[in-house]
Amino acid sequence: MLLFLWLLLNGYNNVWSQTMTVDEARKVYAESMKNKETCEIAYKRFSQVNDADKPLLVGYKGAVMVAMSKHLKTAKEKIAYFNEGKKLIEQSITEDNKNVELKFIRFTIQSNCPPALKYNKEMSTDKKYIIDNLNDVKNVTIRLKIKDYLLQSTNISQEEKQKLHDL
Repeated sequence: MLLFLWLLLNGYNNVWSQTMTVDEARKVYAESMKNKETCEIAYKRFSQVNDADKPLLVGYKGAVMVAMSKHLKTAKEKIAYFNEGKKLIEQSITEDNKNVELKFIRFTIQSNCPPALKYNKEMSTDKKYIIDNLNDVKNVTIRLKIKDYLLQSTNISQEEKQKLHDL
C-alpha cells in the first residue's frame, strides 16, 4: 500500500515537473482566458519553461501570464503579470519574427486588451501578416483555428474576411 501511494505521488509530481509542450499550450491558452482554474494550472506548468526554450512555447507562456493577470485581484499584481507576459510575447516574436502563430498570439492579446494598457500598436501589421501568410502554417488544425478566430473578430474588415474565405 505504501509503495502504491509513493508511486502515485511520485507520478503526480513528475507530471507537474514536466515542461509544457506546444500542443498542450495551444489547448490551454484559449481556455485560460475564460477559466481561472485552467489558467492557474497552466501557469504552474509554464513555470518550468524558461526564456531559452522555443520561441513559440515562450510566447504561449507570455499569453498565459497575460491571462493570469485577468484573474488576479490587485491592480499591482495584474499590471506586473500583464507586463511580464507582454515582455515574453515580444521577446518570442523578436526571436522568430516570421512565425504566424506568434503574431496571432499577440493579435489575440492586443484585440482583447483594454485600450488604457496601450498594447495595441501591432494589431494592424500583425493582422496583415497573419492573413498574408496563413497558408504557410503547416499545422492544419492551427491554421483553421486562426482562420476561424479571425472570421469572428470584430477587428477584421469585411474585405479581410472575404480574403480569408478565399484562402
